[in-house]
Amino acid sequence: MNTLPWTVAVLALMLGTQPPAPKQIFVDRVPTPSTLEALTAKAQAVAKVRIRSVREVSFQVDRAPRPASSFVEYQAQVLEPAKADRHLPGAGNDIKVLAVGSLQVHERDLRPFKVGEELVLFLGWVDRYDAYMVVHGPDGVFDVSRGVVQPFGQSHVAQAQRAARADQLMTRIKQAADH
Repeated sequence: MNTLPWTVAVLALMLGTQPPAPKQIFVDRVPTPSTLEALTAKAQAVAKVRIRSVREVSFQVDRAPRPASSFVEYQAQVLEPAKADRHLPGAGNDIKVLAVGSLQVHERDLRPFKVGEELVLFLGWVDRYDAYMVVHGPDGVFDVSRGVVQPFGQSHVAQAQRAARADQLMTRIKQAADH
């Protein structure tokens, strides 16, 4: 019995099918500040981190009979704090960062982070979840894995940092935090 035609047909079907595109959550948020200094001022904490783990979690927000809220939870190692608050530990320690949604359904322009990525995150603390969340969505995330800034966001302040050296970005944030 010749199974080659069947094998080729199955392979063609497998290769021809594309996984469904991720769905996006649209968030109506306050406008992103127009300068890096103002963005730094709005954040409670800013840190360069390395993503160590990623998992989906859900929380019941209150006692109301409604579905639990879904999040992606990141464990991130602080590599370099730029602006600290009382929850941000020193370099070498881990923080928990939450993002609304899941690995398949996420905020527009705020794709899930990957294990090993180095990011500069502008953060706000959420007592209810005992965790940080990124402020200003994708405009509060900068990929610095290759030593050069690649913003997630499309705002003026995010795009103005594109292709800067990561150490220069951190220096500017620290200077803004000191004022």
